[in-house]
Amino acid sequence: MHEEEFVRISVAEVDGVTVLRFKDEQVVDEEHIRELGEELKQVVSERPGIKLVVSFQGVKLLASAALGKLITLQKRVNEAQGSMLLCCLGEEIKENLEITRLDTYFNTCETQEEAVERIKQQ
Repeated sequence: MHEEEFVRISVAEVDGVTVLRFKDEQVVDEEHIRELGEELKQVVSERPGIKLVVSFQGVKLLASAALGKLITLQKRVNEAQGSMLLCCLGEEIKENLEITRLDTYFNTCETQEEAVERIKQQ
């Protein structure tokens, strides 16, 4: 398993799938969100046709500005002819996605294992 470390995220390759995890429990600081956006852009730009699982394991709070970065990430993945799934969403993050109606925009799975298996088939 190949792993890359960034300031705000860690990235691992699992069975041909890129698994991204956040390092911060709370993604709310403006500067951190800006850094996060740059790192997310880099991950996708280096991987055409990416199969990406974004794990929220350990993330307790996500600012609306961070949701914007996820929307941009999804657009970049689509432009790269890839696919993306979110997984391990806590209750508060699920509620944020429902309130903003982004739960219909993003594809989600309960666990990372389920997400990896599902995205491998796409």
